[in-house]
Amino acid sequence: YRTPCIQDDPAKWTVELQATVILLSLSPYDNHQIDLAHNLLLDDKLKQLPAYKSLLKHFVTNEIAQWPLPEHEELIKNPLLKDETHWFFTMLRDRVVEHDIRVVSRYYTRITADRLAGMLQMPKS
Repeated sequence: YRTPCIQDDPAKWTVELQATVILLSLSPYDNHQIDLAHNLLLDDKLKQLPAYKSLLKHFVTNEIAQWPLPEHEELIKNPLLKDETHWFFTMLRDRVVEHDIRVVSRYYTRITADRLAGMLQMPKS
C-alpha cells in the first residue's frame, strides 16, 4: 500500500487500503496489530473510506461492537467479504466476538454465561 506506484493511483490505493484494513482486522490480537491499527487510523486516505475506518475503530475502542457491524452493507461489497460463508467473513465475526470478550473482561470479574451471551448477541448454548 505504501509504495509510490500504488500511492499515485487512487484506484490502486483504494483497493489496497481496503484489503489492508480487512486483513489487519482478521489478524490475531497482539501489540503489533493494535499499533498498526492506530497508525493506519492516522492515514488521511482512510478518511475517504469511512466504512473501513469505522471497522478499524471497532478494534481499537473499548466498546462492544454490534453484529452485524453498522458498516456491514458496505463491507460485503468487498470481494474478500462478499461471501458470508467464506473463511474471511466468518473470521471477521470471530475477531469481533474476541474483541467484545476482551471489552467485557475489562468491566466484569464474574459474569454468567447467559448474560455474556446476551451482551455478545450470541445463542446461549
